[in-house]
Amino acid sequence: MLIHKMQEILESIGLAGKEAALYLASLKIGTNPASIIAKEADIERSTAYSIIEKLKHKGYMMELKKGSLRSYTAAEPRRILNYLKYQQSELDMKIRELAENICYLDGLKTAYHSRPATNLLEGKNSIIYVYESILSEAKPLKTILSVSETDEKLKKYFKSFTERRILKKIPIKIIARENALDSAAELIKKDLCEIRFLRKEFAPNAIINIYSDKIAFISLKNEFVILIDNAAIAETFTHLFEVIWNSSSRKDPRFSEIDSSSSAKHLY
Repeated sequence: MLIHKMQEILESIGLAGKEAALYLASLKIGTNPASIIAKEADIERSTAYSIIEKLKHKGYMMELKKGSLRSYTAAEPRRILNYLKYQQSELDMKIRELAENICYLDGLKTAYHSRPATNLLEGKNSIIYVYESILSEAKPLKTILSVSETDEKLKKYFKSFTERRILKKIPIKIIARENALDSAAELIKKDLCEIRFLRKEFAPNAIINIYSDKIAFISLKNEFVILIDNAAIAETFTHLFEVIWNSSSRKDPRFSEIDSSSSAKHLY
């Protein structure tokens, strides 16, 4: 179980699955030829050579030569940690430089520069981009949750997002199926959070976020986002959200502080 957790951590900092497996195998059995490390990692030897070359380039493995024999050894884990800290400091510096010059970059835009009203974005980072945009806008958020499962990377991110949302005092209204709460628990806390529930027959397959003048349709399963930036459309969806909100149930034992005396029924 612990080795599986280490594999997840290495993948989260940028290693591919087989790269992480080879590094861990090498760390476990020590300096050895590529064939032995590949066998320990349960990876084909022909594939292992190219992966080891990538790991060498990234600084995760080193090559040792003794005559015609080539062996490989995993870099010290603390060396990798220190390198990541260095990368983080470099990134922090670049962020500061960009922040200091963002006004200049904005000034380069001409009067004829048009911003697309609709964007199709792909990948986990596009989902994270939407939630970072929500924090940046710092406006009330209205969400319809899907019943899709969330992977570990996004679960960790959503936990961080919720903590920062509360710190920035951004209120959220959530409409969801009751069973959606288990798969999206990281987005839900009592602080500045209201929630109402839909009938089981209605199962949204996408998350809908409405904030500021924007609407984001998010598919966790396919990892893509449709982001619409249009005040009129956002206003229309806001009204639709309120209609559903006012027709939905408030009852759930996990949110006992929410007024459960309402006679509102589940949405049909």
